[in-house]
Amino acid sequence: MAVWSVVNNSLVNHHSGRIDAEYYKTESLQAYDYVKKGNYKLLGQLAKEGYRVVYENTKILNPEKVDEQQDVRFLQATNVSDDGLWIESKEIGFVSGKDWVKYPKGRIKHGELLIEVKGQAEKVTIVQDYMPMRTLVTGTLYKLTVDEKLVSPEYIFAYFSCKYGKILRDRTKVNTLISYVSKPELYNIPIPIFEESIDEITSIVRESYRLSILAHSFYHQAEELLAKELQLDQLKLPNKRWYTADYCEVMGKRRFDGEYFQPKYKQIEMHIKAYKKGYSVIKELFYENKSVSTLSKDKYKYIEIGDINNSDGTYAYNTIEKRDLPASAKIELSQGDVLISTVRPYRGAVSIIYDSFSDLIGSSAFTVVREKNGYKKEVLQVLLRLDCYKELLMKWNVGTSYPIIKNNDVMNLVIPMIPENIQIKISELVQQSFFAKQKSGLLLTQAKYYVEELIEQEANKYK
Repeated sequence: MAVWSVVNNSLVNHHSGRIDAEYYKTESLQAYDYVKKGNYKLLGQLAKEGYRVVYENTKILNPEKVDEQQDVRFLQATNVSDDGLWIESKEIGFVSGKDWVKYPKGRIKHGELLIEVKGQAEKVTIVQDYMPMRTLVTGTLYKLTVDEKLVSPEYIFAYFSCKYGKILRDRTKVNTLISYVSKPELYNIPIPIFEESIDEITSIVRESYRLSILAHSFYHQAEELLAKELQLDQLKLPNKRWYTADYCEVMGKRRFDGEYFQPKYKQIEMHIKAYKKGYSVIKELFYENKSVSTLSKDKYKYIEIGDINNSDGTYAYNTIEKRDLPASAKIELSQGDVLISTVRPYRGAVSIIYDSFSDLIGSSAFTVVREKNGYKKEVLQVLLRLDCYKELLMKWNVGTSYPIIKNNDVMNLVIPMIPENIQIKISELVQQSFFAKQKSGLLLTQAKYYVEELIEQEANKYK
């Protein structure tokens, strides 16, 4: 069914002569009209300072060559969570300290908005106090300091996160594969001003950020507790350019690729097996959930690998009509299941299902296990997300451009027998992390709906 929009020539001229149909889609025109019904200002009128740095010959350094005293972090859009509530500072790469001197306008500032304007041009976040000050911001993120006499960065963040803000940000994009938003287009986005509600929305978003930070703190404590128990600080991984393997070992494993026999994998396994309380394997401690959904319902909540948050292991899901589900949507999930990614497992996509939905299904790209012999699922999650286990999972990869690990290899991974009292502490911390993150997300949703409701109420006054 054909859909078209009719616009006046004056409107086209007002928007830098944009004549592409995407810019004037019905939903874009409606959002634009709704926002401009009430009191509003253009983003440029609310900006106190804004800048996008164009770097020349700036390169991410090899981790082995980083001097943390001299070199500086380089924040990229990939380090920002999809919801904008977290920046994964541990994953940020480093660039030469010379760039810190050369590009002073690229330096991060606490409280500033970062808006992705190149690439996917989707993400928005606010720089929180936990971010190291010696950090440069990539040129794909626009750095914006708002005039807090007029609005707060949290208020702008809530608006850009709601459906109207997203629509009006999306319409500013040009190109397709690599989107780009120019400064004039960005600054020309109308921002509704609801003066009586700014403080309340700001408070909701700040609490959402506070809980997100708390969630990551809980999870980090769980990681530290487990790493200390396993004495991972004493694990020194060799990085040899060449190595040998016995013929019987090669034939016994039926693997002939050099990657499989890297000494670091053996070193990790030996370290785990030397643990004072002993070790086992996953299949001895957990059942494998092989139940295939009959797909007897009209809609399902579907989880795939991309829905796992790599920074803290929490998950999201998409509600999808049965007819629209991908072929990989097969595994019937239950509360307490642990999802372990078998595609690019070294990314640490491991999550625990805490919801009790009866219509939750997962991708066949997960190995799904559940508790059997009292070993806490939270401990398994934290274990498999540790760097040493991400390394170990690399050993079992099959394939290059699309590396996978077989279910049987997952189930035979070596697991240390952590004492019950430590397991309980780790379990409590991970659960606290999950529920803090969940509440944080609910508060952001509340703030978004609040802004949407205010926009619609104002627009309806003129109907």
